[in-house]
Amino acid sequence: MILYIHGFGGSSEGSTVQLLRKHMDIRVEGLNYDARDPKIAVEKLVEQYWHYEKLLDYDDFDNDQVLLMGSSLGGFFATQVSAAIGCKLVLFNPALDPVQSLAKYDGEIINAADGPNVFRSHHVEHYRSYCGSAMYDTFDKIRQNGYGIQLYTTEDPVIDNQLAPKLCKGFSSHTHFSEIFEHRLSENIIINIKEDVQGYYHAFWG
Repeated sequence: MILYIHGFGGSSEGSTVQLLRKHMDIRVEGLNYDARDPKIAVEKLVEQYWHYEKLLDYDDFDNDQVLLMGSSLGGFFATQVSAAIGCKLVLFNPALDPVQSLAKYDGEIINAADGPNVFRSHHVEHYRSYCGSAMYDTFDKIRQNGYGIQLYTTEDPVIDNQLAPKLCKGFSSHTHFSEIFEHRLSENIIINIKEDVQGYYHAFWG
């Protein structure tokens, strides 16, 4: 099973989840979070993770383990969940410096725990304790958990992706789509990474 964490402003049943379901040969479910408070968001995402793991059919090879996948801000949250509980990761253009990435979204309407709400600049400050050396500590914890990371980056017009390869150094192979200038996990990119993602999923558990 692939559990997908969407980017800022997305939803668990958004277009990316629908495209992943369309093209992946593995069951795909979307997770939700409230971007206003990362601490609470991580707690809720962990709860959702365990909820889906309990539903797995262990007689079905394609759904016998969980692969956590996150893009953009969802990539940030995927790393936090993996560090907390230990799980395999696929990251696509992860926003690993959320203070810098989120600064421009003051006033944006987001899907929140209490319905549509407004994201404000003071919410960005909640992310500060997760950045810098704390992010390196997060990746060290993931290494200690013994799980790999598959990283996909592009020449991203939205976030600076120079940090991601540094943080992911020492994990599984990294794929860099240098010819693509795109931030979102589009249908074209999903088609291009499908074989790699599914191969990575199956190789880990044999």
